[in-house]
Amino acid sequence: MSQESDRDQIKQLIVGYIKKDPEFAPHIVDACSLGVGLALREEREKSADLECALCALATNKKSEWAHDVLRQKLEKWKDRLALRWDWFLDRMKKAA
Repeated sequence: MSQESDRDQIKQLIVGYIKKDPEFAPHIVDACSLGVGLALREEREKSADLECALCALATNKKSEWAHDVLRQKLEKWKDRLALRWDWFLDRMKKAA
């Protein structure tokens, strides 16, 4: 099932429920607000981690510590980054 069809099903479910119980609508808004807040918090954490990793690498290119920081941060966010870093992580593991 596609993400778009999942979204449509969720919207239909919410619309149907609110139609039956309109007083529940503020709880839906609260849940949406909470979800957006959690997503933003995770994105800020990811940005800070990657900024730390890049700073460590930029200031200590030959340092084992800098490579460890970079590897840890890339592994932490492995499947949630815009770019694929698997090849780089594999290369770092082979070099270690």
